[in-house]
Amino acid sequence: MDNDLNSADYGYSLENPIHVSGFYEERVYIENLYRKDGRTPVRCRRLGSNISRATGHPTDLYEIEPSGLLSRPDVIYIDLYGESDWRAPEGYELGCGRPPREEGESEQQLGDELEAMIKAVTSRLK
Repeated sequence: MDNDLNSADYGYSLENPIHVSGFYEERVYIENLYRKDGRTPVRCRRLGSNISRATGHPTDLYEIEPSGLLSRPDVIYIDLYGESDWRAPEGYELGCGRPPREEGESEQQLGDELEAMIKAVTSRLK
């Protein structure tokens, strides 16, 4: 079963999770998730994982809420064992593009790029 990227439940359902490629990409995704206004970062807490019947993969559950705002938290589902679709669920957006993954690329190179992305996003908030 393919993800329905245009569905209102994309990312909000165990059967229609967000897809990222691995633990590193999951971390970058979570750290760059913002409310749709593009300026409000989210606080995030991992709730655990469950198996998606749609993908057959373990899927992580995260509680997310906008930092500094009083609102009910959302729960999003992330499958990190497939091909990345790098899309944000409805009501949210990503503050960066998908991190590059090239054959032979080291974690240090990716870490340096992550630092640069974080600096760029932080400068947007000032």
